Amino acid sequence: MYKFLMIAVAILFSGCSTMTINEQMCDRIALDPKATVPQECVPYIEEEAAKASLKETEKLDPADTIEFTKE
Repeated sequence: MYKFLMIAVAILFSGCSTMTINEQMCDRIALDPKATVPQECVPYIEEEAAKASLKETEKLDPADTIEFTKE
């Protein structure tokens, strides 16, 4: 009896690992205002990705740096 129960539980939990998000799920998620949108549902825009990767870092003046010395 316990073997069948353990097999059923194993099958139940193994199905979640193979689940993928498709377009219909994204549409349903978008209807709920409290839901968090998964990354798979966010549209990929190549121009924004290029801007994010080429973002310039702020140039610091060497005079503004703080030096620490051990006494």
